[in-house]
Amino acid sequence: RQGEIVAGQGCNGAGKTTLLKTLVGLLHPQAGRVLLDGQDVSQMSLHEVIRSVGYVPQSPGSLLFQETVRQELEFTRRSHGLPPQDPMPLLERLGLAQYSHTYPRDLSQGERQRVALAAILVAEPNVLLLDEPTLGLDYLQKSRLVQLLCGLRNEGEAILIATHDVELVASCADRTVVLHDGRVIDEGECGS
Repeated sequence: RQGEIVAGQGCNGAGKTTLLKTLVGLLHPQAGRVLLDGQDVSQMSLHEVIRSVGYVPQSPGSLLFQETVRQELEFTRRSHGLPPQDPMPLLERLGLAQYSHTYPRDLSQGERQRVALAAILVAEPNVLLLDEPTLGLDYLQKSRLVQLLCGLRNEGEAILIATHDVELVASCADRTVVLHDGRVIDEGECGS
């Protein structure tokens, strides 16, 4: 729901990444359907879906192909038909301002993860899907991510995080859903 952070948990192979890819329309469900604002995602073009849903995969390299971090964000805005916007406030929020003119693939794993997140957030999605977003982040960057996610939740963003990181779940999730073999086996409210 809007204004909620849900953590999808489960062991490797439980279906967390498959769920995220299905929600963004990269995969189609074997049964049932995924609705976005009442519309079946499988009947929408990927471009239509990503106007509302931002997906950051585990391996952010697939999203990064511009010459600089700044150009990544500018490209995303253009490709979504959004007016130009100064990317520096978002880069500062993510601790990336000093890398604005750096080639993204020269950055560390954690930095690339944050650049990919910035490249998705700059498109202003209503739903944010994150696959293992703390991978490669140190304690300070993880703390910044939690602050950012809580801020986005307070702004009405709907966020689903696939993660093994129980600290992340404890620090920001409102609800958790446990998957096993592609099925929800448990869910409940968190005490964040």
